[in-house]
Amino acid sequence: MRIRLHRYRYSSEGTVVGATLGGSTGTLTGDPATGPQDDGQGNESQQQQPDPTKLQAELERWKRQARDNETRAKANADAARKLAEIEDSTKSDTERLTAKSAKLEADLGSANAEVARLTAAIKHGLGFEDLVLLPRGLSVEETESAAKLLSERIQGSGRQQDPPSFDGGTRGTPAAGGSFDSTVRDALRNRRR
Repeated sequence: MRIRLHRYRYSSEGTVVGATLGGSTGTLTGDPATGPQDDGQGNESQQQQPDPTKLQAELERWKRQARDNETRAKANADAARKLAEIEDSTKSDTERLTAKSAKLEADLGSANAEVARLTAAIKHGLGFEDLVLLPRGLSVEETESAAKLLSERIQGSGRQQDPPSFDGGTRGTPAAGGSFDSTVRDALRNRRR
């Protein structure tokens, strides 16, 4: 996919001279207020070819500017890190320990909430796939009641029943080991326990 950039300039006669960077050039005529109109006559004397040296100089200027911006961004990141270190060093020991203690307490609270959630799920017989349905961020009592309600709904929906057989119907007496479906069902039941 090629992108063409067009440059237009208006001459004193009301014609628009256009140059396409990376492609052909042409002259368009028309009133500047109403927009350019193509008269179908390509005036070769007014066509301009883009100067490759100017284009290369423009490209180099943008590359230089990008490198300068990257250097400034790295310097700003280093300055922000140094500022954080200075602010940390100016804090007293009690302020630092207080901030660390608050962070540890928050982590402990979230860990205790997760333990309560897992305990309630185990207590009410919820499996790993059911744990996704148990909400986070509740108190211990709310988590307990949510796990109980979820367990009742799962048992009431008949989820523990055998899934329907998709073996195409009865084909006669099963082999000594049973059908493939029953073997898979038994394996899945044992895995859940």
